[in-house]
Amino acid sequence: MAHPIDVEIVAADRKVFSGTAGSVTVPGIDGYFGVLAGHAPLISALAIGIVELRAHEAGVPQLFAVAGGFVEVTPEKVTILADAAEAPAEIDAERARLAAERAEERLRAPEPGIDVTRAQASLLRALNRLRLIGQYGK
Repeated sequence: MAHPIDVEIVAADRKVFSGTAGSVTVPGIDGYFGVLAGHAPLISALAIGIVELRAHEAGVPQLFAVAGGFVEVTPEKVTILADAAEAPAEIDAERARLAAERAEERLRAPEPGIDVTRAQASLLRALNRLRLIGQYGK
């Protein structure tokens, strides 16, 4: 059984989660990585992805969609400072679908003045939300 590690997920506007977990999986900019209690200290930028918190015992993981930010890991704590973070219950599936459609349309036929990089990021955020709630691939 893994020793517990303290975890905080903080979005720009609020604290999304504060508690403990047996392990944490985080979407770093170079790929996902796992953290257990006693992990070496590190700081990493976050990518758009899903944070997974596993309990100390077997059970259903807690999942959160994150979009950018940073993660700080110490041997005792994981602090995620996300530009945006949401639990599945907070996600409006219809709104996420509409956001994905708008972004896809902007990318399919970009008009002058459209920020393509921004549209790509918007599409990735929307698809990440849909994936988290099980409505887009796996």
